[in-house]
Amino acid sequence: MSKKSMGSELIQAMGEAIQYMRGEDKGSITHKIEVPDNIDVPKIRKRMKLTPTEFANKYGFNYKTVQHWEKGDRRPTGPARILLAILEREPGIVNKYLGKNRPSSGTKQKKRASG
Repeated sequence: MSKKSMGSELIQAMGEAIQYMRGEDKGSITHKIEVPDNIDVPKIRKRMKLTPTEFANKYGFNYKTVQHWEKGDRRPTGPARILLAILEREPGIVNKYLGKNRPSSGTKQKKRASG
């Protein structure tokens, strides 16, 4: 796809989005995803064989937040809930995207010796 073509498509899409927001639906296609309400964080973490600290560091969660989720006094919301749902069903996708060499704990990776 050329830059000009991509730019034209983006402009058209933005125009359609504005029409949709104004209530002028002109046949826009919308998708609604269903994310489970009850996400079992300890089960996901244990299946991955990670400590709470490793889990938090590997996936960008605050350690205290993971603790609250695991105690049950808080529930994941928003993007965290979506990420956890993906980790529950297809952890390989997330791990592939993040990279195989990403550290799972707060430790620094060793530098490779050069030639």
